[in-house]
Amino acid sequence: RAAGYDFLDAAQRLRAMEEGLNAYRREKGVAALADAQRFDAETLYELAGSIYEPDIPQSLPIAFALYMHAAEEGHADAQLQVAFRYRQGLGVAVDGPKAVEWYRKAIDSGSPYAAEGLGEMYQLGKLVPRDLRQAAALFAEAVEAGSFTAGGRLAALRRAGVPEPKKGGKPGWKFW
Repeated sequence: RAAGYDFLDAAQRLRAMEEGLNAYRREKGVAALADAQRFDAETLYELAGSIYEPDIPQSLPIAFALYMHAAEEGHADAQLQVAFRYRQGLGVAVDGPKAVEWYRKAIDSGSPYAAEGLGEMYQLGKLVPRDLRQAAALFAEAVEAGSFTAGGRLAALRRAGVPEPKKGGKPGWKFW
């Protein structure tokens, strides 16, 4: 509150505390990266989440590297994070094919939100060719896997006239 009123240089002190905390997080992340082989995938995933700070650009590549280590060990949520970061360019260059590759790995590992994320890419035509049928198939797969939000996306596509995907198929099949 004092920072809001700039009482006794509270805003400056608060900034200094935040900078110290962010430096600590970066150091913790760099140390974890140096010794990543020692940690299990869940620990690496949790460390990445604690280090990631969207307003601190230096935290992005460190968090990405930690997510990547966990993803390479088969951690589904980390694979989803790697895909999303390739898609958005968070801590790594935007790379559509790598985003698709990691979304598919996350889908295979059981992440319900990976199919939804990939479906959104196809729905928007962002980094992949726009394909509403592929998007619908992926949204349906996400719903079956347990996504709470993909159902609304799938319903919107159905209202727009995109045919309902057949059950039990894989993305890319024919709907007619």
